[in-house]
Amino acid sequence: MSKDFKKIIELIKAGKMEKTLTIGHVDYYEVEKTPYSFRFYALFEEESNLGVSREILTEMLYDLRYKEYYIKRNGREVSFNIKNIDTVVPRVTMGSKYGPVGSIFNRKQGMEMFFKMVEVEENEGMYNEMIEVIGSLGNEQLNMASRALIRLMISYNKLELLYKAGIDISIVQSVGVRDRIEEASKNNKGKLHQVLGLTKSQLKLALEFSSKRPVNEHYKHYIRPITIRYIDELDKKDIDMFRMFRTTIKNLEEKYLTDRMDEFIEVYGGLDDFLYSKVGRRDWVTNFYNLITQFNHPNPKKLLEYLLFECYLSQGLSFRGAIQVYTDYYRMCTDMQYVKFDRYPKYLKTYHDIVARNYNLVKDEVTSRKFKEATESYKGLEDEVKGYKLIVPNDSDDLVYEGNLLQQCVASYVKNVANNKTRILFLREEEKEDEPLVTVEIKEDKVVQARGHSNRVIYPEELEALKSFAKRKELEVKI
Repeated sequence: MSKDFKKIIELIKAGKMEKTLTIGHVDYYEVEKTPYSFRFYALFEEESNLGVSREILTEMLYDLRYKEYYIKRNGREVSFNIKNIDTVVPRVTMGSKYGPVGSIFNRKQGMEMFFKMVEVEENEGMYNEMIEVIGSLGNEQLNMASRALIRLMISYNKLELLYKAGIDISIVQSVGVRDRIEEASKNNKGKLHQVLGLTKSQLKLALEFSSKRPVNEHYKHYIRPITIRYIDELDKKDIDMFRMFRTTIKNLEEKYLTDRMDEFIEVYGGLDDFLYSKVGRRDWVTNFYNLITQFNHPNPKKLLEYLLFECYLSQGLSFRGAIQVYTDYYRMCTDMQYVKFDRYPKYLKTYHDIVARNYNLVKDEVTSRKFKEATESYKGLEDEVKGYKLIVPNDSDDLVYEGNLLQQCVASYVKNVANNKTRILFLREEEKEDEPLVTVEIKEDKVVQARGHSNRVIYPEELEALKSFAKRKELEVKI
């Protein structure tokens, strides 16, 4: 045993080292603590396999800034692992693995007492928050303090920067964000924007328009993972447009003498909604930005005034209601190829109902026309390969015919094909090209489904033909 260890024991026994805290069966003697580190001694009795109790003095150092850490038991350094940390850092356990049955050491209260002991004002609450977000990941059931401390030190030490900047660190639970933080920790990137994989201007935008959700008193910003993942898709023109809408609303609030900014942001006007529209995720949510993008609206500023202010003040429509009715109205008008129609009707609901009545009379014709246009656009996928043919349907009746003979639901895909959400092809034997065999679905340059009669899985030779076809057409096979 080292002389240092014996000397500390002597000081404790002589009452010359002041005890900081007792949690359950463990006495703590704090040595030092900073906003990024702590060091302490812990003294407790441990029962050996022979039933004999012995005193254990553990020293623990934890320094995030310099990435220094160790655990020493009775003067000898041991592995910095969950088992050894659990002997001196309280955690919630399923049972009484450490200490007497029912000991506060094995409860959340003990864990909170410990971290209050080792924190200072500048990092108050940080360790408890770390336990909540990285104490368990994936299928792990318990938020373990030891596991969180190891992960914070080894893999995610840059989470400390986010916490001290007032950013909600729960975003680390998103795999994409977690990978960025882990990479920044590994390469010791010291700037906040580098940790999140953003430029300074992108981070400034993300912080400026982050959600102000009341997570706790510490956090000033919640940046959603979607923001971090996609904000680098924005160029200066996009950012200027996003800011332009905010400026426009402020000016319109003065014009109409009413506050509408909060509803715009809360319903469909946040930064994340803008990002969804820019990265082509329009199917996920219908928002104001998607409306502009989807229909290439000629006057976005006028549309904003109409939906957010005029529909509210003159027609009693909420922003959400106005967007939903208007989107449906505009879609029907463009589907029926109206060259001229009122883009800002005085009575939106009435106009919508009139157009809907006309649309219902011709919707089958509209869908059929759109289906033909869609399938014509991917006729280039037709091919012959390994004794098979890939055939693109000519009209919606072809899907009905295919579904009837193969006893499957491909006919229900008519609208998705018509709206360019998916592409359907028929795999037929070269010598029997008029006989349905396998129905193939392609989405975003991936073959995602291929089913035969009664939705059977395709045969190996059919799969090989599909793979050859996909390689030739630069598609992925994901079935």
